[in-house]
Amino acid sequence: MNAKIILITGCSSGIGKATVEHAASRGHTVLASAPAAELLDDIPDQAAAKYVIDVCDEASISHAVASAIETYGRIDVLINNAGYCQAGPVELVSAEKAQRQFAVNVLGPLAMIRHVTPHMRQAGSGCIINLSSLMGMMSLPLLGIYSASKHAVEGFNDSLRMELKDFNIDVVLVEPGFIKTNLTATAIEQSDAGWLQDDSNPYRELLASSEKKSADIGPIEGQASDVAEVLVKALESRSPKARYKVTAVGKLLPLIAKIMPAKWLDRLLMQMMT
Repeated sequence: MNAKIILITGCSSGIGKATVEHAASRGHTVLASAPAAELLDDIPDQAAAKYVIDVCDEASISHAVASAIETYGRIDVLINNAGYCQAGPVELVSAEKAQRQFAVNVLGPLAMIRHVTPHMRQAGSGCIINLSSLMGMMSLPLLGIYSASKHAVEGFNDSLRMELKDFNIDVVLVEPGFIKTNLTATAIEQSDAGWLQDDSNPYRELLASSEKKSADIGPIEGQASDVAEVLVKALESRSPKARYKVTAVGKLLPLIAKIMPAKWLDRLLMQMMT
């Protein structure tokens, strides 16, 4: 196995943090990032370098990529991990919140790709790994905006994979199921607490039952380390697969969705969430 120089976004917690630890333990040089300077201390010390990369700020991306190239000479692998979950009924999520969701989850990875790909093309090789989700393959109630952003990642990822093939750059999609990270807590923070207190809110009952049900997901959640292991497996492969699904639920639900009538599937998913 050849040691790789890996640039990862969103490394101060969850999947990013676990990937820094696992990739470094395998002998890779990990260039880790977080969106703000105060979060750099949360990145594991196994990282060879720590950068501030706000994926919505092109200047921070440009500065970090230039610094990485100057110091290490190349970037072999880009892992687009940074992202968050905007929860709430599609009707009630404001335009501002929806735009922010797409800015981070879709436009952010695209910005990283624009800045890193030219260096990979010049080197004649590379690997880009984009983090999607189970929600990139299907949708759940109250997660429509987040799901839409991950569907968008799935869409551009497939085009990118074909476009970069002749340049010897692999493009990989990793699709985790439910993972025990800060994503749920962040989703609650991003939602509007006033929704539950508003008696005129037509979704109040759905929101309340979903909030109670979220605690029941624990037994089917995977760990961030599960995703980290798959990410490192993909980047170490000489011929990585186009897609890697993570957790039993992440593998099973999309199969069920393909064969089950929509009405039955809707009923199943509503029971899962409420």
